[in-house]
Amino acid sequence: SIDWPVREGRFKALAPLKPGKNRVLICSPQTPPWSIEFFYWPQGNPFFVRVVYLLSADGDGSFDSPETAVDHTHDCSSAVCRLKLNMRLLQTFVAESMHRQGLGRKTFRLEEDDQG
Repeated sequence: SIDWPVREGRFKALAPLKPGKNRVLICSPQTPPWSIEFFYWPQGNPFFVRVVYLLSADGDGSFDSPETAVDHTHDCSSAVCRLKLNMRLLQTFVAESMHRQGLGRKTFRLEEDDQG
């Protein structure tokens, strides 16, 4: 379960989809729950973007973050999670920008391993 804020009667959500049929349940205190079905097929494009996180020979993979950050975890595994999320956001931004320009929702494919 993920909570997404509603602003002016609208919301945006980033929901990871599995290949095939996906169901997203929408719940709100003002309306009865309803669901939306999405069908997702991975792109067949042989080209992809490979994200690389480089570590120095004497580094542990950690990165700087402000002391006031909500999630002050700054180890290598946190960096990988943040990169994955930000690349998916960039992928979505590209698709929506292409769509606004009348070119369809085209975007790039990300290289993923078995864990996504």
